[in-house]
Amino acid sequence: MIENNVPQNPLSRRTFEKSLIVLPIASALASERHMFLALNSVLVSGRVAWPDFARLAAKVGFPGTDVMLGPAMKAGADDTNRLLSGLKLRPAAIDFPVEFRKDDATFQAGLEKLPAAAEFAAAIQCPRMVTYIMSSSDTPKEELRRIYKQRFSESARVLAKWNVRLGL
Repeated sequence: MIENNVPQNPLSRRTFEKSLIVLPIASALASERHMFLALNSVLVSGRVAWPDFARLAAKVGFPGTDVMLGPAMKAGADDTNRLLSGLKLRPAAIDFPVEFRKDDATFQAGLEKLPAAAEFAAAIQCPRMVTYIMSSSDTPKEELRRIYKQRFSESARVLAKWNVRLGL
């Protein structure tokens, strides 16, 4: 069923395949601006694991792919670079491994893992990590802003050592 011209199930195979029709056009336009299209893991709702996700991106014609941090790091930078090179894919973005939404102890534990993740991202020539911020919270706005500002600033200082940027 379509309501307001928006498909109720935007992740269906048919919808996904139809979206690929614009891939060659969008890819040509993006290359003019040093941007490139990449398959985003949200589109498959976690149903395709790494490295099959990268293979899917190449198979359907994407020039880039999101990199799933945990499995890619486990494989190692050399194997990940070989995989991406063999598939002729560019790494677009990598998961931000720090849980910043919970308490300070959880944040600090994640922050301790960030240097290794940033070093890995740099080693596979992926200078971008990404995460999202929830649209609402029970925490008052000013308090949440202060917490996030402090946590993202700390994270950015770590990432800067490897020239990795964080996208929100």
